[in-house]
Amino acid sequence: QWVKVEYQLFSELNYDVRLRETYKEYLSNLSLEQTQRYYFMLGYAYVYQDDLDKGFSYFRQAQQYTQNSRIYGMTLSRLAELYQFRHHLYQAIETSRIASKIHAENAGLHEKFESDWRLARNLIEVGSVDEALVLITHMEASLVVETDYQTQVLPHVHFLRALAMHMNGQVEKALETIEQHPDILDLEYGILFCALVHNTLGQIEAADAMLKRQLAQFGNIEALFKPLAEFFRMYLDKNTPIAKFEEQVKRLLHPNSRLPSPFIHHWVLDCAIRYFERKKDPEKALEMAKISHATRTFY
Repeated sequence: QWVKVEYQLFSELNYDVRLRETYKEYLSNLSLEQTQRYYFMLGYAYVYQDDLDKGFSYFRQAQQYTQNSRIYGMTLSRLAELYQFRHHLYQAIETSRIASKIHAENAGLHEKFESDWRLARNLIEVGSVDEALVLITHMEASLVVETDYQTQVLPHVHFLRALAMHMNGQVEKALETIEQHPDILDLEYGILFCALVHNTLGQIEAADAMLKRQLAQFGNIEALFKPLAEFFRMYLDKNTPIAKFEEQVKRLLHPNSRLPSPFIHHWVLDCAIRYFERKKDPEKALEMAKISHATRTFY
């Protein structure tokens, strides 16, 4: 039964939590490593069912066991991801550091890249751009050797370099990085980021063209970045009705919207503040600013 439940999760990608909850009655019969794996599997299953709080709780339980180093590192990687969703970026950074070290010691190469990427991503977000760039350079150098991972991972690393330049105020260099590495635009969030860079440089038509390209790729698919692309087009269009814009802001800021990072969350709020200022509505701009101030816990 134990082999079957593991196989269903890791090989068949079956995330049915009801199936796994029934195994709690066997916990007293499981070894410490099996218990560690069981809590990890429950956490994983709940996250994929969009129950992030329960997933977090089970990953915290799995964190108490270190019998299997690779599973321990994977648990920390998932916890870092959930800390990020909760806007607890410093916890995410420290958890990613430990996960990266564990994966390095246990030859979990793919998992190490994931931990390093998340670490660099959150370092950029809290303003530690120089440290992030050192890590990004190390990742790029490692990928020269590990060619099997280049196609899969390198565009994400190139995106980090462009993001670091943008967050550091070097917007022209960010655009230059995108032009040097067009594989960034193959990423779902790459096109949206490129539109953001164009907008920062005052190139509104180029930004809108990128957003049209992104929406054309999505079609009728409810992709994660589709509502963000629609929102950004509304923001760029000076004739967008206030009611329509407000509705999209509420949709994006709703707890179930699953915005991918605090950076995106506050980018939406910053756009909303500027939009309402542009519409000469200081009360709504102030309302958005208060939300931003209350949730920006990482600076």
